[in-house]
Amino acid sequence: MYHKHSCCNNIDKNKHNFKKIGKPKITIVIPAYKTKETHLRRAIDIIVEQNFKKWELIVINDGADSKVKDIVFSYQDKISVGYINQYSQIRYFETANAHGGPSKSRNIGLKNARGEYIFFHDHDDYLFSRENQKSVLYNMYNEANSLNLDILLFNIYVDSGDKSETYISWKDAFEPFNKDNSTFDINILNFNAIWNNLFKTKFLKRNKIYFNEKLKIGSDFEIYYRYIFLTHNIKFSNNAYYAYNVSSKNSMIHSCGNIYKGFLMIKYIKKTLIQNDLYYKSRLKLIKNFAGIFFHDIPIDTIIYNKKKRNYVRKYLKLLDITNADLLQLSNKEKLFLELILK
Repeated sequence: MYHKHSCCNNIDKNKHNFKKIGKPKITIVIPAYKTKETHLRRAIDIIVEQNFKKWELIVINDGADSKVKDIVFSYQDKISVGYINQYSQIRYFETANAHGGPSKSRNIGLKNARGEYIFFHDHDDYLFSRENQKSVLYNMYNEANSLNLDILLFNIYVDSGDKSETYISWKDAFEPFNKDNSTFDINILNFNAIWNNLFKTKFLKRNKIYFNEKLKIGSDFEIYYRYIFLTHNIKFSNNAYYAYNVSSKNSMIHSCGNIYKGFLMIKYIKKTLIQNDLYYKSRLKLIKNFAGIFFHDIPIDTIIYNKKKRNYVRKYLKLLDITNADLLQLSNKEKLFLELILK
């Protein structure tokens, strides 16, 4: 459940608001949990400064952090801000006091979204383009809308904390979407994040595609395996619209004691693949995905020397039916990781 608040009385309804912009074209959803003020303000500032004004921003305060509320409502002098308010272009929600996780927050945003398209944005990242920073939302929307897409995938920049953004192309991973997709291409079964997608809102709602709230980690990977089979109306763009703050994510990953629980998503991904009669065709690719991403993201000794964690991870890895023949097709590092866990 999320908390509803009465409308904030001091909102000036004559400011730039929904009466002027009409129905928003894009809803941006930002869950905020233990966020740095500088990160959240940067994210909001860039959105507010966009030339394209037909957007709404939904910020979900996950954990009743008063700082997040103060930051959001400090924008009242620039934009119409409120709780659940028809005039608010920036809308504020709270989860229950306990930390509900990003899945719960994103679901609140999705259920309340009024935009034609929806974009899920992390609180410590930001919209970015070297070509025209203030036209990111317009260009993103125009690409999707001109083809009436259900999903637009795009490239990103990576911010490593050195005051420069590095362009990252995922063309090799997602180029199959731009080919004849009347037949299924196994190469699309990657681990995709949620923040390089622009979704048609009614596509997600119509198909009841919501984030799995049982997953505290990896829900953005797991949801990909559910929505990817539901439409052919999806394209990959070589343009990059988003900067991923990798330095912030790395510190979060390595301080998170339960990241090994990300392996729980194997259970749900396998179920989806079986339902689509693709599990045995895609099993090896799934093994490679898991071995690769978790080898890089988890210090291996946190699992190897912790019996409880090791047994937990082993339980879900065994769902992939890994054989000795599978191990021979992995890199040496990936093979070592799996052998140490499974032995």
